[in-house]
Amino acid sequence: MIKLTAPDGSESRLDGSEVVRVRRATHEEDTTGISKTRVDWVELMMVREEPDAVAALVRTELNSLAELALPDGSPVWFNAKKVDARCDLSLLKRRVGAVRHDYRPRSAIS
Repeated sequence: MIKLTAPDGSESRLDGSEVVRVRRATHEEDTTGISKTRVDWVELMMVREEPDAVAALVRTELNSLAELALPDGSPVWFNAKKVDARCDLSLLKRRVGAVRHDYRPRSAIS
């Protein structure tokens, strides 16, 4: 179990092996500016510790924790074993401008 600090200063605990994602908290999620990190696991958890410190603690219990950069350059850590590679074609079409007509999701290929 990992011990972290909740926004109100109390101790919070989480099972690192259950973490799905760790990233910096946005202003919309924490208007007080107290929480620095958002942790998604069994429930949403906002904590005072810095994201990289939280990720380091989680990594001690979750060796499949991987890291990518968000569009603004800030890191996001995620459980690589829980990645779902399905693609929303409407989103792809808006971003790329075209989708191959013969594209079939992997689940549709036998």
